[in-house]
Amino acid sequence: MKNLFLFTFWVLAGMSAQGQPAANADSTHVLFVGNSLTYYHDMPQMLQAMLAEGGHTVRIHQSTVPGMSLRGHLDQIITRMDGESTYTRPKMDGEITGTENALREREWDVVVLQEGTVPVMIPEARAFLVAPAIASSKAYLNAPCRFILFNTWAADTTYPRRYCYPSGLIDASLPDDAYCSGEFGNLSEHTRALNAGYEELAKAANMEKSNHGDLFERIRNDHGEIDLFDDAFHPSAAGAFLNACEFYYLLTGSNPTALEYTGPLDADQAQTLKRVVDRYHQ
Repeated sequence: MKNLFLFTFWVLAGMSAQGQPAANADSTHVLFVGNSLTYYHDMPQMLQAMLAEGGHTVRIHQSTVPGMSLRGHLDQIITRMDGESTYTRPKMDGEITGTENALREREWDVVVLQEGTVPVMIPEARAFLVAPAIASSKAYLNAPCRFILFNTWAADTTYPRRYCYPSGLIDASLPDDAYCSGEFGNLSEHTRALNAGYEELAKAANMEKSNHGDLFERIRNDHGEIDLFDDAFHPSAAGAFLNACEFYYLLTGSNPTALEYTGPLDADQAQTLKRVVDRYHQ
């Protein structure tokens, strides 16, 4: 299912993927904050199943909302949800959002932050929207915590391609104009620009980033028989599985090819995706 768990702070099943009791005090707790790019095809559940098979006492939690930016996670109160549509209002003094509550819920070991892809490629959007939201998210945690920026992938699109936001979507202080990414002539240019935006954000915030942009590009170039997309932006089941494999490696340092877990994929396809992640990190 694409969106079995759409919103609110939840703990995966309260149990391991193999039905064992949920985390004890020695478990590593990981919180994902993001939107449908994170939860599509139940990627966090796939990751939890991998961790359970590998014998890792890591528990995955998430606060995800369809279409929600990192900034929205911290300043918008959800009033209604209808399928993939989310209706919000600005929070008022004294209110806290669901994600703020999640960030305060415990002393997290790892927090993964995921932003929509387009604002990362537009310099003004990075500066006014994404970077402050990352800083604010980090400020909720006083205890030492490992932060990972989810480096998403280039869209399934045609080229040349440029992405633009009007000033009203970025900041009222900007002159009334369109603010744009560079123009990309091909997938490689698109991926490099996206990765560079994430690298700038991660370096400024003193945090790690994932490598999903590179991994998606490798699969698209070398294994065209594997369709990574459900639409222009959202991952297919195979794309979600690839995402889980990368996070499995980042959280454990372990090789995903040693796992038997294949999720919804056939064994050959799953093994190909695991192998690409393993070779990337060699």
